Amino acid sequence: TFSITYGANFTTTKNGSATYQTSEKKFGTGCLYNASQGDYLKTSDMSGITGIPTTGNWTIDFWAKYSARNGTDRIIGIGTGGGTNDAGNQFSFGYNSSGLMNFYANSQNDTFSGYTGNNTNWHHYQVQGSGGGAIYHFEDGVYKGTYNNASATLFGLSGTFLQMGGRTGSAGEFFQGYIDELRISNVHRVTNSASGNFTPPTAQYTADANTVALLHMDDTNLTDSSATTLVANATGNFIGNTITAPTSTSSMGAIITYQDNAGTNALNTDIVLQLSADN
Repeated sequence: TFSITYGANFTTTKNGSATYQTSEKKFGTGCLYNASQGDYLKTSDMSGITGIPTTGNWTIDFWAKYSARNGTDRIIGIGTGGGTNDAGNQFSFGYNSSGLMNFYANSQNDTFSGYTGNNTNWHHYQVQGSGGGAIYHFEDGVYKGTYNNASATLFGLSGTFLQMGGRTGSAGEFFQGYIDELRISNVHRVTNSASGNFTPPTAQYTADANTVALLHMDDTNLTDSSATTLVANATGNFIGNTITAPTSTSSMGAIITYQDNAGTNALNTDIVLQLSADN
């Protein structure tokens, strides 16, 4: 579970093998990492929580980075998980198999061109909803269009949760990659048109009067999947220094010696394996 850095009183739980990454993050000390299909983080029921905008204006914004693609991959979703429509309460978005941004709500799929985040770089996403059901969306601070099929009371249905890494109520369409610095606000943060274009944040957010919830993704009890580092290559060659074995060898033998505790990836240091054979 990630702590809610600020705001609404709900919790988060993981599905699959969602982990925590410190080696790959946008800000702070870490981020959420969904390594495989079926990994995601979800909030508890958000309906009825003080501050969650069940009517009127709202904004969700965050940073995300794909690590792999597998057809239609929804970055985030909102719904109850009870079905494909959730009584008109479900909403999600992410890139489809054609590399176009796809929005889904009320069993309606709409695609938008002009998005540039179908790659493995960090990108900032911002979606702004209104009481009329329209969703205005931005990528990297650039207005990309308006989606008109969402519910006017997106968080109003009992049991509604936010899923970070997929579409609620779907057995597929999961997001593989990283999510960092997610914020929910009870206002539209910018103008809902190209005149609202903005420079994406360059540091972690500080909560203000309109911040409903803020997840820095920095403290967690999920497994830190970045804790183990693999050395991809060694240096040097296989001609080593002469090492005297502590005991005699037979006609065929192998000796493992601990040499110098150098702590480097150079061959013939630290642990050395030597083989010998007599004719």
